[in-house]
Amino acid sequence: MWLHAADFGAAPEGWLELVLARIRAGPPRLPRTAMGALSLSGEQIALGGLGRRPRVEARPGLLTAGVPSPAARLELRVTTEDDDAVVVEYADPKGGARVVRHATLARVELTLHRRGARELTLSSTRGAYEYGTSQPMPGIVPQPLPEG
Repeated sequence: MWLHAADFGAAPEGWLELVLARIRAGPPRLPRTAMGALSLSGEQIALGGLGRRPRVEARPGLLTAGVPSPAARLELRVTTEDDDAVVVEYADPKGGARVVRHATLARVELTLHRRGARELTLSSTRGAYEYGTSQPMPGIVPQPLPEG
């Protein structure tokens, strides 16, 4: 999963960039790992990293996650509408196919918890959420990629 969001109303200069993935280490896959950053008032807060397991519930139009960082914890909810998404299928280099649903009008709600500080809640309608899988997405028909 990939998420980008910007223009958080009370923090219009703020942005969020986040990847949630399962990394393969030899044959086994590691638990989900979060990697990213949240920028607020010019301060960048690193999110996730190896050894900091996020809590994730994800499907094509909804993501809820709790992402730890060295000095904070981010709680996140992302929603999209089916009409705002495009789904494509492409060949996986290891064989088979991958299906990716990309929505560029995602609504993002986040709460940042920091030690010794008030929690900060922000929202934006300027998010992009991408959900990819090698499994079928029931009821979702991929569009063909353009030639070339």
